[in-house]
Amino acid sequence: MTGQPPATLEWLIGLLIPPSCREEIVGDLHERYRSPGRYVADACSVIPLVVASRVRRTVDPQILLLEAFALYLAFLGAALLQDRTFLLEENALLRLALPCAVAILGSVLEMAYTRPGRQSPLQSLRGPILGISAAFLFEMTQRQSQGGLAVPLWILLTGGAMGLLLVSGIRFLFPPILNRLQGAAGPAFWLKQPGEPIAIPPGVIAVVRYLAAFSAFAVIGVWSGSPTVVKLLAGGLALGIVVHELNRRI
Repeated sequence: MTGQPPATLEWLIGLLIPPSCREEIVGDLHERYRSPGRYVADACSVIPLVVASRVRRTVDPQILLLEAFALYLAFLGAALLQDRTFLLEENALLRLALPCAVAILGSVLEMAYTRPGRQSPLQSLRGPILGISAAFLFEMTQRQSQGGLAVPLWILLTGGAMGLLLVSGIRFLFPPILNRLQGAAGPAFWLKQPGEPIAIPPGVIAVVRYLAAFSAFAVIGVWSGSPTVVKLLAGGLALGIVVHELNRRI
């Protein structure tokens, strides 16, 4: 059987292909069409390879590792803040790692499916938001299935909020590869772009730095278990911010 694939089927397959190479892949699958079953089989064999290729081109392993560490630190800090006894339960550290892994996976897929081109700082937050949302959905599914690996709700909410803050700060300071020139081996699209860096308002950078510092200090203070240490860290951070702002304005 030859001809053209059903329009609806072709549209659905196109949605699964990253936008940066959708037109070429859909065209190749269209030319190889023999039957609906063969068309779906070809798509299932090609799409994972295409997505993996996009992940390799858009993800910086070092930044990804930094984001994963920040997420795990956020959930660990949330456990220390909300319920320390949770860390004494069986597989507690593994249970904290699962939502972090899902969040990183969601963030990676978001970068793979993002259209090439310069993005505003706010658009770069879609990945962390999608990742944390995927982690929440995963945890809710675990809770419904009663698999025993779900994280307590308040730890999930606090860790998700802190993780979103930390990962967003990392994204502001280190934009994804798809927002940067990649040299002669990069896509032709980027070879045509001017080399000016993405303009991030200084106020945004300052706020992100302060929030990241506050989160780190809060985790350290809670980890210490001493209210006095928490107060000293909070006061020192506030004093440091004030001194920095005064020196900058003089």
